[in-house]
Amino acid sequence: MLAGLIVTAGWIFDIAVLKSISPNWISMKITTAVCFFFSGVTLYFIAEAQKENPVFSQMVLSSTILIILLFMGTSLISWVLGMNLGIENLFMEDVSDPSPHWVPGRPSLLTTFAFALVSVAGVLSMLDVAKLKTKLLYIGWVVLVIGGIAVLGYTFSIPFLFYDIQGWSNPMAVHTSILFIISGASLILLTARD
Repeated sequence: MLAGLIVTAGWIFDIAVLKSISPNWISMKITTAVCFFFSGVTLYFIAEAQKENPVFSQMVLSSTILIILLFMGTSLISWVLGMNLGIENLFMEDVSDPSPHWVPGRPSLLTTFAFALVSVAGVLSMLDVAKLKTKLLYIGWVVLVIGGIAVLGYTFSIPFLFYDIQGWSNPMAVHTSILFIISGASLILLTARD
């Protein structure tokens, strides 16, 4: 949650190092930062939903999941249709990315997919499905691997690994990938709770 707030502040106050750790790398989009805040809330209330009185947790989860899916679903539709639907510059105009083939304001496809998985984890927790911990474990590992592959791509300067595929996807920002590692690990750790 804190990282999402910090990057959002970077956008509001135009602090380049908070938006993109290196000037040569893509920035974390403001919609991504907002979704990380709500993903943090989602992860917290997934843990709370497993306690004795989950009613409040379910109400919060339904709200956070809806917000994440609204932002990332619109972004996915933008990618599929190949046009801007306005979500990209809803809060602020993105002119910071150094590559001309990156679509300003739009997160990578794998970012939208990883957020969708976090949302699915929230929905499963709300519904208290059978074998919930096993499902959260699998989702956690997939989210962690998505972030981990991108970090490896940045480490070894292999754009394909951080999902920079011209005409198909913007790259995943390096701090986005690190936060997905943390989010995936959080889901995995939730499965270890008694």
